[in-house]
Amino acid sequence: MRASLIHPVVLLTLVPLLWSPPSAAGSPDLCAERHATASGQIVADGQGTTMSIFCGPALAPTRIDAEVCCVIEDEATCTLPSAGDSPTLALLSGRIRGEAELKPQVIEVPGDPSSAAFFMVAALVVPGSELLIRNVGLNPTRAGLVHVLRQMGGSIEEQNPREVGGEPVADLLVRHSALKGIEVDPAVVPSMVDEFPVLFVAAALAEGTTVTTGLDELRVKESDRIAVMAAALTVVGARVNETENGLTIHGTGGEPLKGGGPIATHLDHRIAMAMAVAGLASRDGVEVDDTRPIATSFPAFQALLDGMTQ
Repeated sequence: MRASLIHPVVLLTLVPLLWSPPSAAGSPDLCAERHATASGQIVADGQGTTMSIFCGPALAPTRIDAEVCCVIEDEATCTLPSAGDSPTLALLSGRIRGEAELKPQVIEVPGDPSSAAFFMVAALVVPGSELLIRNVGLNPTRAGLVHVLRQMGGSIEEQNPREVGGEPVADLLVRHSALKGIEVDPAVVPSMVDEFPVLFVAAALAEGTTVTTGLDELRVKESDRIAVMAAALTVVGARVNETENGLTIHGTGGEPLKGGGPIATHLDHRIAMAMAVAGLASRDGVEVDDTRPIATSFPAFQALLDGMTQ
């Protein structure tokens, strides 16, 4: 099967906002003399816009940047109370004005790799598949899944590599592959933390065992994604062991999952999409209890998935 996932150009107007120091008399050390906390409020006074900054003793060590404290009118002071004094606040104010001549810009936004992830895995696990996904952002801080799937033996070829908006971008040609289980390096977690639900699906269909650790953050996402995916994959016939901070998954060696359901998604869009992909590689299909949360991040997901499989 062949499909294209195309992300449109987005038009944005950039609006820079600049501080304008009223004079050189402001002391750069005014707030930086000791640890302090600060809070701010913007007030329109009919004469312009004033930002008020309130300085006071810190509840925890917090350093105030010197350049922020330079933006202070001559008559204002920030006398910080000594240790033991009752907390008092001093008002500092400065004026903000936009100095740039604003012009509209045309910015092309690369495709989100966490959205492309579901289609990458679908093409890798469904026999006979070949899928071209266009305009995928490959910033290394976001594209850890591509690296991990290649380690598992996935055929993911970068075509037309280029730079868009300062970011590395390519079209990805993904072909069905015989995946093998690996031990996933926890160092890659920050670069693919949202892609683990669909990686678990790939692992369930790989040959051998995949071990994931260091996934504590998945416990506090839209759902407990470790526990929810362990339960979901077990329902559809995968062999899964849940640990404190990850999953150990024993793959089918490329054989289809049994399928079944309904899968409790706990209103988590990524659980619903991951299990939809699992359904493509199952004998009896996979039923999820609610697909509406998918619209949270990817309203076109179902239509694109249907188009791939026709």
